[in-house]
Amino acid sequence: MYILALLIVILTGCNQPNREPLYENVIKRPFSDPACKDELSIKVFGESLVGGTVVILISSSDGRIIYKQEHPASHLIGYGLMGEEATNIARMEEYITKRVDEFFIDDHFSNPAISLDETFDNDYSELESWNSIQSDQTAIGFYYLIGEEAGCRIAYSKKEQQTLTYFCCC
Repeated sequence: MYILALLIVILTGCNQPNREPLYENVIKRPFSDPACKDELSIKVFGESLVGGTVVILISSSDGRIIYKQEHPASHLIGYGLMGEEATNIARMEEYITKRVDEFFIDDHFSNPAISLDETFDNDYSELESWNSIQSDQTAIGFYYLIGEEAGCRIAYSKKEQQTLTYFCCC
């Protein structure tokens, strides 16, 4: 059974680490440590931009992967296109590339991630993660939107030694 599964992976090209992205945005800026620049990337892999997969990856300055999420590339469209535009492939591809280009704009980052006067919301946050991030006023927050309304805020918790989602709504 293992050999059959391995053969399927090899023949279909799944999980090829050397496969080039169709489109990407890669930046270096402080995230896990205000004194060091991490590498943040969003890349679209697959046969097409619209049918591909978006990989959001953050690697610390020492090369450790500290955050990774995968979503269908079409989730970058959300409510961005309506009516006929929502079925026009060229317009959809244009919109996806625009979202990738704007994914790491400065307005999506906050320092501190959670100020001391911000109020915890039990509906969209987990208290332990919130407290871990809020207790470190040097933590840098990052906000991103996936899908139609899934806005998430993440930050690296020095206490937990990992990136935590401290707010995710709708």
